[in-house]
Amino acid sequence: MKKIFLGIGLLVGAFSVFFFLLVADKDVYFNDDTVYDFSLSKNISGEKLTQIASETDMMIRLVKFNDISFGRNHLDVTLLNPTSDVKLGRQPSIFPGNQIIYSSYSPNEKKKIKYFTIQSNDENKVNHFKEQLSTAGYEMVSSTSEPTTFNVSMLFSSLNFKFFSLLTLLILFSISTYYIHRIKEIGIKKLNGWNNFRISFSLIKKLVIHSFGAALLFVLPFAVYISVTDLNALKSYALMCIYLYLFLAIIFIGSSIIGSLFISRLNQVNAIKNNKNNKKLFYVLLFFKAIVVTLLVLSLDTSIKDMNKLNSAIHSINQLEKNAFYTIQTASSPEEKVHKELDHYIESLKDEGIFNYSPSEETVDINQLNQLETEGMSQNLENIPLTIVSQNILNVVKIKDQDGSLLKSDEVQPFTLLVPAHYEKKIKEVLKSLSLGKKTKVHYVKNGQTQENLLWPGSYLFDTITYVAPLQKSLYLNSGEVLFDTSSATALMKEIESKGYDSGSIDVKSMKSEYNLAKGNLSIATVESLFHVIITGFSFLLCILSIITIFLEFRKKEFAVNRLLGKRPKSLIMSFLIFNGVITLLIAAVINWMLIILFLIEMMLFVIFINKYMKNKAILVLKGE
Repeated sequence: MKKIFLGIGLLVGAFSVFFFLLVADKDVYFNDDTVYDFSLSKNISGEKLTQIASETDMMIRLVKFNDISFGRNHLDVTLLNPTSDVKLGRQPSIFPGNQIIYSSYSPNEKKKIKYFTIQSNDENKVNHFKEQLSTAGYEMVSSTSEPTTFNVSMLFSSLNFKFFSLLTLLILFSISTYYIHRIKEIGIKKLNGWNNFRISFSLIKKLVIHSFGAALLFVLPFAVYISVTDLNALKSYALMCIYLYLFLAIIFIGSSIIGSLFISRLNQVNAIKNNKNNKKLFYVLLFFKAIVVTLLVLSLDTSIKDMNKLNSAIHSINQLEKNAFYTIQTASSPEEKVHKELDHYIESLKDEGIFNYSPSEETVDINQLNQLETEGMSQNLENIPLTIVSQNILNVVKIKDQDGSLLKSDEVQPFTLLVPAHYEKKIKEVLKSLSLGKKTKVHYVKNGQTQENLLWPGSYLFDTITYVAPLQKSLYLNSGEVLFDTSSATALMKEIESKGYDSGSIDVKSMKSEYNLAKGNLSIATVESLFHVIITGFSFLLCILSIITIFLEFRKKEFAVNRLLGKRPKSLIMSFLIFNGVITLLIAAVINWMLIILFLIEMMLFVIFINKYMKNKAILVLKGE
């Protein structure tokens, strides 16, 4: 039992590290003030904005996001009118992969700025700053957000609700089982005049020491690591650990109070006789087992799906990165003059270096894709999946003709609709539903094809209709993205730099950054689900241990007699195994039939415990032990 509470402590310690890494990954600006995002109606020069910032005693931040993914944030932060407490250069971070560089704005940069942020808790100063901008002839749209620094509401937010619920259930169930196993000790202490709460607390105290001490095995080394890499973050981590310990303390104290009520109703004579062979207790444990098995199967099912998503995303990234696509990213809509200038420049670039891609909204992940491939195609004309592409991207998305050969871009002309063959009998309804013109040509392709979403790894298009549209060489599409190859992207970046546009307002970014972000998000989801699996796995093992212990106590005389006669109570053992196995089998079959392996694990553990009992303890019952 002590190992269970050591495990609980290790879980809490590991969670403190994991969750703090999540918080630290988002807290990249090292400021506790309210964040204000400003988008101006037109570009302002860096010199003019610096002047207004100086007059209003406000520090302005321009951020260029070079790469954003978990534990790997590459940011160039340019500060206008920086305060004296700001340290320039690379900022400390607990992530070795982070490269957050602070620099002061130089008038020689001659930037044209449309989007920027400030951080301040002084509303009067912010209003004065806005007035100065308005006086200078700039209209603006601003929004506010709270800084991403650790607070107690983050720790106990809805995102962590499942973790804390499962942890509480595990602790309560573990303590209940521990009381049952120490019931003789409770009876002796009660007979010696100990009050109920003192008995309860004396048992809980040992468990608290084991749990709190085990958590330190993660907490202390990580605290040392933080103090070495980023001392400023140590305060937040210490505060988080205090809240986690308080949470554990509340659960243990509450359990101690509830335990004292249980002890008050306990007959010390029956307790000393070790009279715990109670049918009610056995069936209560079976009820808890049904709950725990359900939670475990759900957690395992989620974890398997998350790992499938992560693996499919990694595979997708390996394929998609070969395309070396880039997109234009803007923090806010460019003013009309800038928009026209960039559109005009993009039109001058070669057609083969620019692609249009607008995937259907009906995307699926790998788990949904496997299910669709099993079930087959559907013909829902009310919600037809439609992907719109330019002709030159057909060599990338890879669509097969009816004979299985890949369609090449020069084989399909614009205004062509590539339709899975099973729509052939309803093509008129399809054309009407999609509101396509008379110029549209229909070309039937192989049914049930899968395309990778070029914009988001691990996302798929299944049996989609593809419309080949004329190439649009512009900054934006009404839906989807304009993609650039390396040559076109490099030329466009040079054009933006030559015009002096701030990269925090408009920039050309590699799709690798989006791919890494998707991979990071899926990795985090996988780790979270594994935490839930570990907690419910502990609960499952504890249920197995408790149920077999109570069962063997309940039937100990029958086991002892059979042991003396050199027999095994096979019918009794089979009834017990079947009764327990049915619960696990039914739950696994309903949620995920592949998880019936839990039934085999459970049966194996029961058989091991029964064999061990028959060999070492059964005969001792007849001796009165």
